[in-house]
Amino acid sequence: MMDPQPLARLVDSKLIREYRSTKTEIKDYYGSSRAAAEALYGRILNKKTGEPVKVESIMRRFQNRGGKSQGEMGAVYKELGRELPPLSVKPPETITVTVRGQQGQRDREWTATFKGAAAYRFSRNPSYKEFFKQLGYKPSVVEAFNGDDSSGVVITAVV
Repeated sequence: MMDPQPLARLVDSKLIREYRSTKTEIKDYYGSSRAAAEALYGRILNKKTGEPVKVESIMRRFQNRGGKSQGEMGAVYKELGRELPPLSVKPPETITVTVRGQQGQRDREWTATFKGAAAYRFSRNPSYKEFFKQLGYKPSVVEAFNGDDSSGVVITAVV
């Protein structure tokens, strides 16, 4: 059986994600200084006591232009930003995928490289049909990869 999940997970791992990393981006995501401050509560500690800084103090940091610099707080904003949905997700210029499997008693390995627009299309809808089409197989052969065992190929790894 050609389980599409390993292929989809591999392609997903190759995508380039841009995350929020600044005070403004964090505040914009939450929509208010209060909501952003509540999300940051517990991440910012008082240097003297080691206790979490109060939500009201964090709110003031969002409302004021001054205060802690982006450099001091940058790591905290980046940490929170990676837990939020990404700002953008883009495919790399090149996606290389190797599929290992068996065809009858024979071990097989295929490697396909998608570039430019082909990488973009493949990243949006990764499938074994597109993978084998990229390798130059005839359409009649590619159509055999319909997700069941009719192609005679058993996928053992996707890297």
